[in-house]
Amino acid sequence: MNRGRRNLKQAASEQDFTLEECQSIAKVVSLRGSNQIEIMDARGENSLALFPAKFHESMWIRRGSFAVID
Repeated sequence: MNRGRRNLKQAASEQDFTLEECQSIAKVVSLRGSNQIEIMDARGENSLALFPAKFHESMWIRRGSFAVID
């Protein structure tokens, strides 16, 4: 399990990153509790997104930060 988290942190810190066709970048508007976050996409539309529970210990999400959504 530790190896997976280490690989996740290493992948997040890499400079080269390309988005796939079904992915986009969104801004975190608010945290709704447990694993739900409210995001705003490039068109200005707000929606809810789920943050997988297995990443709670290795990744931190704050209001105003950006996330890649699928």
